[in-house]
Amino acid sequence: LGSASARVLAHVLMASFSTEDGVSGLLLPPPDAAADESVGIQLLERLLDLLEEEDLPGRPPSSSLKQQPYSRRLRGSSSLLSLSCSAYWGLLSAAAGCRTTDEPPLTTLLLCSGVLLDRFVDILRSGSQPMPRGSFLAFLPLVCAGLALLSSFPSTFATALLPRLMLALEALHDIVPPDADAVHAAHEAQEDFDLGAGVLLQSAHPATPACARDYRARLPGASFTWLAFDHKCGLGEPESRLEVWAEARLVHTLGVPSAPWPAAPMIVSGAEVTLRLVLPAKAKSAGWGFSCRVHAFEPCWSGQLPLSLDCEQGVAFLASRYMATLVVGDPLSPEERAHRATLDADQTRHFRPGGRAPPRSQLPAGLLQGLLEKRQRRAESRTAGLEAALRLLHGCPTAQAQEHVLGQLASSLRRMQPSGSHARGPHDSLFLGGCSGCDAALLGRLYLAVVELLAHLAALLRHEIVRPADVPQRDARMRVLAAPWLVAFGPADGAIFDEEPVEFGALLRELRQSEHPVCEQLFEHLVLGVFSSLPPSDATLPPLQSRMLQQITGEMCALASAPAERPRLPPLLCLLLSLCGLPAAARALGEPGCLAALARLTRLGRTRVACLVLRLLRLVLPTVPPHCARVLCDEATAPRRGVGCALLEAAGREAVGGAPLVAASRSRGQPEGPVCNELVGLLRHLQACGSKQWRDEMGGALHAGLSALPGLLEALAADRPPAAAHLVLGTLAALGAHVPCLYVGGPARAEGARSAVLLQEEAGSCLLASAVEGEATACLTVDAAGVAPAAPLPPSEAGLDLDVAVPQLLALLHLDASLRPLLALVHAGRLRVLRGLLTRGACAEAAAATLLHAGALPQLLELAATPLCLPPAHADVPPDELAMRAAAAVASCAAGAAWAAALPPTGASAQEKLLSLLSLGHDAPLCARALEATGGEVGAARAWLAGPDDEDEPMRPTPAAEGLAMELSRMGFSLALCREALVHSAFDIQAAADFLLSSDSGRGPRGGT
Repeated sequence: LGSASARVLAHVLMASFSTEDGVSGLLLPPPDAAADESVGIQLLERLLDLLEEEDLPGRPPSSSLKQQPYSRRLRGSSSLLSLSCSAYWGLLSAAAGCRTTDEPPLTTLLLCSGVLLDRFVDILRSGSQPMPRGSFLAFLPLVCAGLALLSSFPSTFATALLPRLMLALEALHDIVPPDADAVHAAHEAQEDFDLGAGVLLQSAHPATPACARDYRARLPGASFTWLAFDHKCGLGEPESRLEVWAEARLVHTLGVPSAPWPAAPMIVSGAEVTLRLVLPAKAKSAGWGFSCRVHAFEPCWSGQLPLSLDCEQGVAFLASRYMATLVVGDPLSPEERAHRATLDADQTRHFRPGGRAPPRSQLPAGLLQGLLEKRQRRAESRTAGLEAALRLLHGCPTAQAQEHVLGQLASSLRRMQPSGSHARGPHDSLFLGGCSGCDAALLGRLYLAVVELLAHLAALLRHEIVRPADVPQRDARMRVLAAPWLVAFGPADGAIFDEEPVEFGALLRELRQSEHPVCEQLFEHLVLGVFSSLPPSDATLPPLQSRMLQQITGEMCALASAPAERPRLPPLLCLLLSLCGLPAAARALGEPGCLAALARLTRLGRTRVACLVLRLLRLVLPTVPPHCARVLCDEATAPRRGVGCALLEAAGREAVGGAPLVAASRSRGQPEGPVCNELVGLLRHLQACGSKQWRDEMGGALHAGLSALPGLLEALAADRPPAAAHLVLGTLAALGAHVPCLYVGGPARAEGARSAVLLQEEAGSCLLASAVEGEATACLTVDAAGVAPAAPLPPSEAGLDLDVAVPQLLALLHLDASLRPLLALVHAGRLRVLRGLLTRGACAEAAAATLLHAGALPQLLELAATPLCLPPAHADVPPDELAMRAAAAVASCAAGAAWAAALPPTGASAQEKLLSLLSLGHDAPLCARALEATGGEVGAARAWLAGPDDEDEPMRPTPAAEGLAMELSRMGFSLALCREALVHSAFDIQAAADFLLSSDSGRGPRGGT
């Protein structure tokens, strides 16, 4: 190229060659030559030298040739660049069809890509080249995009090209401008397209045979046309269709069963579009027809990024793809899965590359050698990938490039997770899985790479947590940083988290202190993931899990003493409830400090908190001796009567509606409510599933309660002050007298579902979370009539002496239960216990024999014919179903749900209705007032007596109460003020009128607002 004419001739030849299809043959080696000795590689290096000379400062661009289609992004591209692009793209297309790694197109592409990346790195490091769009460096994003599209043999390309890509990214770190993140954000905010003026094309509705014609729309000056079809329309006849014509050709056929209306808008080329409705010759109707909005569509060609940022994005994307490929490595083979226990059995015998496999008696020597060599390669690949990930995170100049690396890293970790069909062993690790038995030095290097990477990820996440909330793109950044942590870790990964550089405890503290929803989700995921890796047989918690549990329980104790922070308690208690699935965690929660905090929560928390605490105690108390649980009870009562008696008294107070367990939220307990349900479940669990100490404790407490039953009945019959009433009622509830109820968050049962939990209750339907037969846990919407409350645990007779208990239950059987409310309640509970003993499997025969031996055959016959203390049964409604529906109705009303007539018309007398309410333990005047306020509806009166369940869940007015409010509003007061007056006066209309007219209310007639 010495003379000017020779240079012109060379440029003409290069421009001509660049248009040929087989131009990639210039780079391929001859059939008998090696790829690295090919003249094509020398040609590529010479072209790159000339391109560098062209881009030197002060030299004018030498391109006057027409820009080629493959390099539309390059402004003023020269014939040198055109030839280089054409040859490389042709080589890339040929390599996509290769089946082995030794085929010439693939090996040549690998060599050429390495040469290009080395040259790019040298130019970026020198800093002597400018970076306009037409320079040689504009070829770098195109090379990265092309290699990213090549899906063949990714591990081969990753091993060879990833080190060069990391060097290129580190070189770009000093070139990218300081405001790169703002430039990226502005570029992403630009619109992709613009819709211009439009028209509406539609047929008549409904369509007739006369509608079969062409509907044409012309939008002058539009490059493309945007069509959106109305999915509510349709063509009735199967042979009817709508044809879309653009630029005098048929583009689409719509409306037929195989091609319905497109879900997304359709874009066609040109400014004119024709919709042709075609109907069968004898069609009488075309359904509803069609309707389509047509607009001019113009793409918004957004401003290009600076070349340095474009290069950075391309290099970061390709490097992160290759990094993920190396991290995942080869998948586990069926032989490795089959012999996993043998390969992981002895971690001390490591394999050295090139050496013989250590002897393992169960495997043939050849198979063992091959498996260990495969594990060695996987460990080398994973180590290189994790080290590359750390290096890329340090070298990324912008947050956008870092997001590419974090996203690919999270994707690779998810791909490494074991599938659900393969059980996990105690030594499984997400990071080290499939690498056991390798060289000890390599395993140490892999372990160090994992620790360093996790430490850097934790530092990035902690830095983002403390940033101000108003930082742009903070939410998206938090999700990207949390993605690598939201994976299923293995049982052996706890030791990695416990390493000092990771600072896992500090990360958990900052996640818990943050109120960002991503941080809350990640905190729960990490805690559950670390604890779920422990085997259930462990007697004690490892140091990491022990510190985490201490941190959580410390926060629970602090929240128990801080009323303003109690809204954060339910999620924390749910987390502890999940952790207590491990016996070691449950034992750790049995310490006196934790039990004292749980006791405060039961007395001071709300209903939901109390229910969660009682479920937690169901798991914790069986792991501690009964004398250690005295902190749950009154200090003056527990030492004297025992913790079992104190728990029974608490259940009795809740069941009778007296001093409640949840004292701060309500003025009285809620009979047959959620807290009573959970209390009874706790008592039955301790009685049936606890240790021998707890069975003895609960058995003694139950006998003490039954021993007090005759004295209580005699005192009530003689109108003397009752003694031990709460203990007796709690004993009867624990032995089977408690009727479970439906409530949100409580157990339920429905047809076709098991282990169901009620999530939401609406008029006529219930939403359940259930493990359906043959499927995973899912949400079901079922008819409310088919949902019934499920008892927390079946009643148990563990530790109960039937020879002593049954005569005590038969004492004073013929007392008139309608005389006193408390007597009616005790009588109903006793009947339920006896009925349960006679219908409960193996215990039924012993109970019946005891009754007959005691000469109680008449009482036994009377018991069989005596209904429960509820509204009378009817021929079409069985007594058990009526009782269940009554309890469900009371629970729904107390929870604030609308009254839906759960009980059929009974026609019961006023005395029967009053007796039904007296069985709840309320005074007769209060029950009479409840019936008067609710119009004689027993279910509404029960809800009125139960009162609101929580401070923020007021009871809704019944229809009868609404009628009273309407009657008061005729005096000139607003309806809201009348409702308030009725609530203030316990639904006494005369007292409500006095309240409205009195000066103390502060509102005169017709002045209410």
